[in-house]
This record gives sequence, C-alpha cells and structure tokens, in this order.
Amino acid sequence: MTDYISVEEVMAEMPDTDWSGKYRDVLAGLVTRASRAIDRLTGREPGAYQVATATVRYFDGSGGVCLWVDEMAAVPTAVAVSEDGSVTTYTDWAATDYTVWPYNAAAKGLPYLRLDVDQLNGSHALFYRFPKSVKVTARWGYSTAVPGDVQQAALVQTVRWFKRAQQAFQDAGAIFDLGQLRYVKQVDPDVAAIVEHYRRVAI
Repeated sequence: MTDYISVEEVMAEMPDTDWSGKYRDVLAGLVTRASRAIDRLTGREPGAYQVATATVRYFDGSGGVCLWVDEMAAVPTAVAVSEDGSVTTYTDWAATDYTVWPYNAAAKGLPYLRLDVDQLNGSHALFYRFPKSVKVTARWGYSTAVPGDVQQAALVQTVRWFKRAQQAFQDAGAIFDLGQLRYVKQVDPDVAAIVEHYRRVAI
C-alpha cells in the first residue's frame, strides 16, 4: 500500500537523532500507519492520495446522460457500456463519446466525479439503465501525486508517534524546556487542521 512520505524524509526532519539504521523498520511502520490514518480521517480509501495503477470498476447505468462514479484521480483510460444488459459483452466508447466532470478538476488538483455523454461529438445518447452496465477503467482515488499538505500531515503524525513511543506511549508528554505538559489522545490536532479541507463530505 502507498506511503505518502519516505523514511528518509522523516529522518531528515529530526537530524539531531542518532539513527544508526536501527529505527528504519520502526519508522517504516509508522509512516504506513500515518498514511492510512490520513485516509481514514479524510474519509477515503487506502492510498487515495497517490494512485498509480488503473483498475476496472462497474456501475449501474443511470438511464440518462450523467453517471456519477467514484473519485477518479485522472481521466479514465477506458469506458465500456453494455447496451443490452449483458454483463459479459460491453461496447467500448471512444474518448469523444463522453466528458468528465468537474471540467477544471485537473487544474484545481481535484478528482473527477462524473461521466457525461457527449451528445454533440459522440455517437451515444445515454447510459443504458441496466445493472452493472458501465465498465470504467481508471485510477480510482483523489490524486496521482501526493499533495504537499498530505505529505506534511503524514510527516507530523509519524514524528509525533515516534516521539511518543520514546515516552512509552503515555497520554501525557512533558516539554521540559518550556515547563509544559501536553495531553494527546487522538490524531495530532495539527494533522487534522492540515488535511481538514481534504475531508470528504458524503452527499
């Protein structure tokens, strides 16, 4: 599963720590857990912020010109439709047969959410209203490259967990130089604030 930062990036964030290679496996595990925590916090499937591989997903036909689909990190590589309801025979659509929405998603760093039949330039009128009649091959998720905010959030959470481990994972941690005692029982508040605008809202 995709990690949103590397172990080397975490080590670079704490240059005063004597690594000697002994904590590499520990950090690798924390990086993975932090990445998955961000997925859960923002309501997305694992690895949604760095999708490299296109896979097939099926959708029921809408019976109209619009078809809402899962988040797509890039334009689909293939769209095929069953015209008679058969789940074994699909007709491939050309790229001119449909458009993706939102139109400016790529420029804004957002995923595509819908397929629309291009009745002007294409040769099809609608998505046939049959179960599992639309087969879409795409990179499913939010983005193909990890957004900077997500990287920063994963880094902060990983370092927080590592430092907390040095205090036996206590809920209270002391900052002796400042004479402070900090209580932590959830995902770091800074992490939550950094990725708040990525939180998926169910409609």
